[in-house]
Amino acid sequence: MINGVVQRTFGYGVCADCGVAVQRFLLDRQVHACDPKRYAAHQARKLHWRRAGFEDAFAGWLGTRAGRFAQFYARRLLAAGQPGDEMA
Repeated sequence: MINGVVQRTFGYGVCADCGVAVQRFLLDRQVHACDPKRYAAHQARKLHWRRAGFEDAFAGWLGTRAGRFAQFYARRLLAAGQPGDEMA
């Protein structure tokens, strides 16, 4: 079972890279080639869920002493001018 999908249903399986249903014997022999657009879309969808977890963890970190200091320091840097302005 990958991502909640049963792998042996009717001789088909789900490609872990692109998420498309592929005949089992093609997957077993590793001759399936992912469509680049399908691969990119599937990977982006998987990253969306990881990013959602990151945002929760980041929000929690911002509530810590270190996170509050980082916010203070960032605001201070922005108030002083954009970093790198003096190089332009």
